[in-house]
Amino acid sequence: MEKIIDEIEDLLEIAWKFPFIRDKAIVNVSRLHHALQNLRRVIPSEVINAKNIVNNRDRVIQDAKIQCDKTFKDVEKKIQLITSESEIVKSSKREAKKIITEAVNKSEFVKNECHNYVKKVFEEAENLVSQNLEYIKKSHKQLQTMCSKNSG
Repeated sequence: MEKIIDEIEDLLEIAWKFPFIRDKAIVNVSRLHHALQNLRRVIPSEVINAKNIVNNRDRVIQDAKIQCDKTFKDVEKKIQLITSESEIVKSSKREAKKIITEAVNKSEFVKNECHNYVKKVFEEAENLVSQNLEYIKKSHKQLQTMCSKNSG
C-alpha cells in the first residue's frame, strides 16, 4: 500500500506546474487513475488481514477454554479415583485443590496473555488502517483540489 501511495506522491511531484500559479499542475490522469485502482485493490486485503487477526484471537481463546475444560475433567477423574480409600482421600482432596488452583491460574494467565496479545495486534492494525485512511483522504483531497483547479 505504501508503494502505491508513494507512486501517487511521485505523480504529484513530477506534474508540470503552471508558471506563476503555485497550486495548479497537469497530472498524468491515467497513471493516477491506475494507482488509485491499485489502492482500492490493496485496501480490501488489509481489511481481510484484520478479520484474520480477529478470527485467530477467537480461536486462541476457544483453544484455551477447551484446554481448561479438559484439565478440569482430568482433575475430576483423578479425584474420583483417589477418593475410594479414607486415608488417601484427605491427601487427594488437597492435591486436587492444588491442581484445580494451578489449572485456574494457568487458564487465567493464558486468557490474559491472549487478551493482551490480541489487544496489541488490534491496536497496531487499527493504527495502520487509520494511518492509511488518513493518507488516502489526504491524497484524495489533494487530487480533488488539483482537479478542481485544473478545470476552473
